[in-house]
Amino acid sequence: MKRLIYHIFPLLLLLVACQDADETPLAAAGQGYLSLGGVELQEGERMQVGQTRAVPDDLNIDIVSAESGETVVSLAAGAAEIQQKIALTPGGYTLKSYTDSYREEATWSDSEKGTAVYYAETAFSIEDDRVTYLDVTVPMLNYGVSFTLPTGFDTYFTSYSFTVTAGSRSVTLTVSDSDTAYFNAAQTSFSYLFTATNKDGESFNLSGTYDNALPGMRYAVTYSIATRSLQLLSE
Repeated sequence: MKRLIYHIFPLLLLLVACQDADETPLAAAGQGYLSLGGVELQEGERMQVGQTRAVPDDLNIDIVSAESGETVVSLAAGAAEIQQKIALTPGGYTLKSYTDSYREEATWSDSEKGTAVYYAETAFSIEDDRVTYLDVTVPMLNYGVSFTLPTGFDTYFTSYSFTVTAGSRSVTLTVSDSDTAYFNAAQTSFSYLFTATNKDGESFNLSGTYDNALPGMRYAVTYSIATRSLQLLSE
């Protein structure tokens, strides 16, 4: 079995917060404002970048008081308020940015494909009569595994199946760009099994294991007709 591994630089979590005075005094005394600037969802080399001064529609926002530990603002993904200035009492806070999948991951069944999970925490502070501008990059916490077939596969084969397993979860995939299984990064090892039947009615199995899966990565397993082997590529 021939395996090809391409390494990609690790994810970098870039959290930049800067404070600047608003040109016009704020209307409410004893308040400051938070303005969320560019917010990015980062996944390996693939990055979905929020537009300038905008937050992606699939991100939920929670703001937690550093003093009390209580959530003082909770905004669901797509809420119009996320794109506006958020009034807060002066003090320290933590911004939690996450997709719905962050809370749903624990409920996935062992055979469910799942989806990408994004989460980040960013500390910031609010000053009286000032606006705090916050830029955040939200990393992908889990990793994905997909399967591809070479051109001309149907010429020689009539059927196939592909299953990837990590921990207790075992997911069957088809050949589709959107058909990807996602696994918690705590499961750093995954295995895969490919079964195919050719036009002569002969069946065979190929399998493999990868032991260093990293969060934010997508791994693609493909069958090579030329070498009759599976190849693993990281993206």
